Amino acid sequence: MSIVSEHEQPSLLKRKKYMELQVEIVSRETIRPETPTLPEFKHYKLSLLDQLSPLVYGIEFTCYAPPNNKLDDEHCSIAHLKKSLSKALSRFYPLAGRLTADESTIDCNDEGTPFVEDRCKCPLSLFLHAPYRVDMANQFLPSIIPAHGHRTSRSLAPTEMVPFAVQVSIFDCGGVIIGTKGLHKILDAASCGIFLKMWSDLAKGLQVESAIDITTAISLFPPCSWAAVSPPREPIPLCALEGNKVDGTCVVKVFEFNPDSVATLQAKARSDLVPKTTRIEAVSGFIWKHVMAAAATASGNPCAFGPSVVTHAVNIRSRTSPKLSPTTFGNLVVHGIADYKGQNGMVPKLSDLVTEIWRALADVKDADFLTTLQGKDGGQAIRRYKQNLAVLKDQPNISIYRFTSWSKLGMNPDFGFGMPLWSGHTGGRMSSSFKNLILLILNPGHQIEASLILDEKEMYILQSDPHFLQFASLIGRPHSHTTTI
Repeated sequence: MSIVSEHEQPSLLKRKKYMELQVEIVSRETIRPETPTLPEFKHYKLSLLDQLSPLVYGIEFTCYAPPNNKLDDEHCSIAHLKKSLSKALSRFYPLAGRLTADESTIDCNDEGTPFVEDRCKCPLSLFLHAPYRVDMANQFLPSIIPAHGHRTSRSLAPTEMVPFAVQVSIFDCGGVIIGTKGLHKILDAASCGIFLKMWSDLAKGLQVESAIDITTAISLFPPCSWAAVSPPREPIPLCALEGNKVDGTCVVKVFEFNPDSVATLQAKARSDLVPKTTRIEAVSGFIWKHVMAAAATASGNPCAFGPSVVTHAVNIRSRTSPKLSPTTFGNLVVHGIADYKGQNGMVPKLSDLVTEIWRALADVKDADFLTTLQGKDGGQAIRRYKQNLAVLKDQPNISIYRFTSWSKLGMNPDFGFGMPLWSGHTGGRMSSSFKNLILLILNPGHQIEASLILDEKEMYILQSDPHFLQFASLIGRPHSHTTTI
């Protein structure tokens, strides 16, 4: 294992406070692959779907209860996470590389992954019980500023953007939070889930196959010149990469839908065309209806529902013919597009909105449709598809809501700590470029948590809507399963 250390002396520990929490950064290190990447694998070309993916970071953190027998030396556990991460990077070698200036290739140069370790001078339950814990989440997410750079600028060039970063927070009680950031340009949520599972299996000492498919994406979706970045971009502000911004115009709130609420929404969403809706379709339609209502109220015309568009991300690995391996690496996502025209004074039915979402998802899940997007000719089909979406976006006074679901992507890794108590996304204020992004997470216990990024005024209206709160509970109240942590 190769580790480049930049430990800080205890007297120089950087302290961050937010409400009752105090987080002390103990070390910042760079974890490199256990074995060097072979010369023939030094250049990883991005596929067309990678080219079209945004240059932003996907973010996740997972909270783990303290072990039954607390380790005397917690550094042994941290050292084990680092060693297993180094092994995982040998298999997922693009994550230890860096983008080229034209964003067409990953230079698999083994520069490594930032790894931040910190200590929290409180029990994990203090965070999990905090009324505003969603707003505290950013303390447990790693910085993507290069550790060796000591940059004063708050912008990064593409060549400086690390593909993956990790922060491990240890609480006084022995509880752990593992926060990660993955560059969306390189990997989608499913790829991130594949990597996290491999890393966690290695951490548990399990035998792990090296069957990561790192070539299929570019063979099915070869890059196109029309999607290339030319000339290279100027350095990008961090708020545009991560979304977090002190003076951002949008806010993040997380709402929980318990299994009974979801079942009721599924029953309400049924129609002759869609007699059986999925949990994700029902919750998505319900959220769409109420965020449209909030936007209409904020505009001063509560009856002005629509026009509105929903895009819903679909993992196509199991949808193509033949099916792709679930371990296929890269961005393998296509977006279903549901278009609601809106009628002034008419409140849309939940069943109608869910039907529109169902149609949109059915279209992009169709194996024949996905075949038309593949190969040399597929590039033009994808271009037309993107142009159609751009036409919708250019319509006056239209709202675009971007949904994505992590319900079946393995985003709850174990690492030997047991299954997570809670998995989250991000919190606080966000840049307006992230407006109307909605992430759905299926947590242990089968609750669906919806992380919504909305305009602040619209969010206030939504979280005050009694019809919305009849099924959705604002995250922040204590959970019974965390009381003894």
